[in-house]
Amino acid sequence: MSRIGRRQRECFVHPWHAAFNPNSIPASVTQVVAPSIRIPDGDSHTYRLVFHLSSASTTSTLFQLDDRTPVTVAGGDVTVEFTYTAAPTTGERWQSWRLGNVNSDIWRFYSCDIYEQTN
Repeated sequence: MSRIGRRQRECFVHPWHAAFNPNSIPASVTQVVAPSIRIPDGDSHTYRLVFHLSSASTTSTLFQLDDRTPVTVAGGDVTVEFTYTAAPTTGERWQSWRLGNVNSDIWRFYSCDIYEQTN
């Protein structure tokens, strides 16, 4: 079982959050957040992404990371976590992800913590 390693990066949006409202932003505009991290070498690395969000939904809503199966979360303030393993390559590189709301609900992004999982 892996334990939580050191925090790699924390993404903040100033001043307090980024708001996504499909009622006022045209559907042609992609409404996602895209945190990224520099992977220092060509080895395989496993990361835990922890998104701090809020949804205007009164029941539940769906969030999707990249092309993964969407996850159902409660409405209101939530923390959504994903684990990602970067495959080995040659040399250092950048890794980025895209998180969006599948239901086209109004939502807010507050921050994202990215932790490297170590053995």
